[in-house]
Amino acid sequence: MKVVFAKGIFHLPMQVVVAAYNIIVMILGVLFSVFCFLEKELWKKITLLLAIIILLPYVSSSYKMIFMFIPLWLFVNKDTKSKFDMAHTILFGLLLVPYHLIIITPTNSNPHGVLSATPLVLPSLLLVMAFLIIYENIREKINAKT
Repeated sequence: MKVVFAKGIFHLPMQVVVAAYNIIVMILGVLFSVFCFLEKELWKKITLLLAIIILLPYVSSSYKMIFMFIPLWLFVNKDTKSKFDMAHTILFGLLLVPYHLIIITPTNSNPHGVLSATPLVLPSLLLVMAFLIIYENIREKINAKT
């Protein structure tokens, strides 16, 4: 089995894709776990843990996004304010959009079916949210030293 990217330009054997995926999963899993222990706010810890749970399996369906209501509820009810609150609010809002209604039209590499935008958009948003939390944590540690 081969995976085809960019309208048939790149043909990659499935073993290469799985090996690259496994390496990326290990790096992200360790990174998110370390920052989960370093983080002080509960909603950020839970968001990082849920990012691991949702992003790291080979297949993850959209219904798992229901778990993101837990950190959303904790975020809305938190006492502290941050300059990144607006960015987190926008990202939580974008996670609630039903992207399965956005259809990517058939291409030469996938002529028989249509593709939903969900598998592309939701993992990207979760990664952005997780890396924003990590960036905020690093920035907070640097500011605390000065």
